[in-house]
Parts: sequence; C-alpha cells; structure tokens
Amino acid sequence: QKFHEWTERFPIMFKYMVSSFIPIIYVHHPVPIKELLSVNIPKERKYVYRFLEAYTGEGLIVASQPKWGRHRRLINSAFHKAAINSYKSKIEDSCSSFTDKLASFEGAEVDAVQECGMMALDTLLRCTFALESDWQHDKQVARFVRLVSECVSILTHRIYNPLWYLDCIFFRLPAGKKFQSLVNEARDFSRQIIEKSAAESRNDTILSHVMNNHDTITMDDLANEVTTLLFAGHDTTAHALAFSLALLAQHKDVWNKCKHEVVENSTAADEEEKSRTELKTRYPYVYQCLQETLRLYPSVPIVAKRTDRPMSFCGIDFPTSTWFAINFYSLHRHRKYWEDPLKYDPDRFSKDNMDKIKPFTYLPFSAGPRNCIGSKLAVEELLTAMISVVRTFDEVECVRFGEVYSDVVLRPAEIKLRFIRKKAENEA
Repeated sequence: QKFHEWTERFPIMFKYMVSSFIPIIYVHHPVPIKELLSVNIPKERKYVYRFLEAYTGEGLIVASQPKWGRHRRLINSAFHKAAINSYKSKIEDSCSSFTDKLASFEGAEVDAVQECGMMALDTLLRCTFALESDWQHDKQVARFVRLVSECVSILTHRIYNPLWYLDCIFFRLPAGKKFQSLVNEARDFSRQIIEKSAAESRNDTILSHVMNNHDTITMDDLANEVTTLLFAGHDTTAHALAFSLALLAQHKDVWNKCKHEVVENSTAADEEEKSRTELKTRYPYVYQCLQETLRLYPSVPIVAKRTDRPMSFCGIDFPTSTWFAINFYSLHRHRKYWEDPLKYDPDRFSKDNMDKIKPFTYLPFSAGPRNCIGSKLAVEELLTAMISVVRTFDEVECVRFGEVYSDVVLRPAEIKLRFIRKKAENEA
C-alpha cells in the first residue's frame, strides 16, 4: 500500500532503502523499464537472490552468464509451441482431476491456494517430466506445496531483517534451521522426481533434453534446475489461478459471460476444428479475464537487477552497480496508463481496447531475454483450468479473500471458495 502511494507521488521512480542500508531505485514507468529489460542485465545476487539461491541453487532464476544462457537454451525446448501442443491432453487430464476434486467437497469451503497449487504441480509433473499419477491426492505433493510457502515466508523475513543477512547468524537461529530443514526436504523431493522421470519416462521430457546434453550440464546443475522448475513453475501458476477464480466468484456478471461463452463454444465447432484453434482464440472473454487478473495480481510483482554498465534514461545518469527494482505491480495499477486502475474490468483487453494499451505497461511475464520461460505453458494451463471450472460448476462463491502481500511471488493470506453445482432434475 505504501509503495502504491509513492507511485502516485513519484510517477516514474523513487529510491527506497531496504533494511535501512540498501538503496534501490523502484521503477514503474515504461521508458526505464524498457531500457532495463531489453538488455541482459543480471539479477542482483548480493542479497535477495543470494538468499533464494540457498533454496534453488544456481538455477535459471539466479544464474549468471554464461551458465544462464546455456541452461536457458537447453530447457527452452520443453516450453516451445510444439511442446505445449503435445501437452494439451495432459493438461486437460490434470484440470479434469482438479474439478472432480473440487466437486467432491460438495459446496464446503476450499483452500483455493492449496488446491490450485496441487493442480499446478500435477500439471508440471505430467507435462515436463511425463509422470502420470494421481498427484492431486498425493500427500507428498500436498506437503511440497505447503513447504514452498513456508520457505518463501522465511526468506521474506530475512530480506527485511539485516541481522539475518549473515549466514553465520541466520543458520544458527531457529528460523534459519527451519529454513534449512525445508530446503533439504524440497531438494529430496526434486531428487525423487529426477529418479522417477529417468526410470519411467520416454525421451520427450525436460530431463531427457538436458541429459542428452550432459557435456554442458552437471548433475548438480540438473538438480538445481529441477528444484527451480518445481518451485517457480507451480507456485506462480497456482496463485494466478486462485486469484482468477476468486475474482470470477466476486463478479457474477463476469462469471455469467464466461459461462455463456464456454457453453456456446462446446456446441459451436467439431472436435477437429477445436484441436486446431488456440484456447485464447476460442474463448476470448475467458482469456480477457485471465489477462485482467494478471494485471491486478502479477505473479512476480517485482524483479531486482543490479546494472553491470552505466545507464541513462529520463534525463538521469546511473553508474554501474546501481540497484533497480522493476515494479510490475505498480506499473499495472498506474493511473497514467490505466483508467480506473483498481477496478476489475476484463473488457480492457477486448479487441476494441487492446490498441489503448501502451508498450511496456503490461508485463505479466516480464519481457526481454530474461522473460518467463514457462509463460506459454502457464497460459495454456490457466485457461484450461478456468474453462473447466466454469463448465463444471454453476456458481463459485468467494468466502474469504485475505490481504495480498508480496514475497518472491504475489500471494494472498488466504482464499477460501465454495464450488457449487446444482443437481439435475433426475438427481433431485
């Protein structure tokens, strides 16, 4: 809330002292954001990302060149368009299991973040590791979803507590010991996934793509990338879906429009025609709802970078090693670029209004060479899940929508929903 107020006062950027001694320039204007994202500036690794590295290792989120470039090229093969097309049936199976599980609650309150997390992890394991199982009822998967949240919570407290910056202090504290225990548990899960995927799957997984290039990547690197993928690949998608469903539940007019589009589409074209058309083309209004959700609640609200060269924009010269925080959350709510920015309005992204959106003012998956590698998979998964929920249920009720806060990922304190399906006459 404080950052949002400062964005109103300082429409381009402002300086903020993190933990009272780290000066960071927070940017929320398209001109400097374009400059910062268009070049491959490494993320800062002295504080925030160094803390994250204790969990993920030197995976794609924190890696520097040349390792980042080598690994990105290897892993990218699992996320290009052809790969996404091959995943569609697996995504549909995962979303079908998701709605079946939600229906089993029979109108009781559902922890949407937890259930969306299990669905997202299920999809990731099916698609990128070719592991078919009843993951959404797996206790170990449920535990992994929870421990990720616990890990990130401790990391966030560390960022804002200077005394915890020193490893020699932090890892002697109860919080540090708890964090290390959680990290060990998460990495054990990653190793199990690597072993299962290597033993059970064919040569069409992310693991096989990497292993076929073992001369450029070590087993430690592989473990780091799998840990990174399991963390970032499910956590961001889970919260985006939970936010999407909560907003649909709060706006009945929008829900009804989605319902009408989904019902109409189910009878409008044959299966062959549907298979050739992208979901966002077949369900344009549902896609607008997703876009608006990601505007209000971008999964990664802030990205920190430390420049490796002098830069100049907006009439200001910045020396090498200047720290910047690209604030997507404030950018997406900037009154200069969005009319009534706090309002949930999917029609912002209609065909008639798309031309009004200025370049580099809407960046839900970042941009440039370090954009989100899994954005296409995330969109396919989120749309499939939203469509499946709208098709299956007559109504979704938002019971509680907790305060939203930011750590590595934007997340709510809680989202509790009820999924209601009316009984047919022959069931009454």
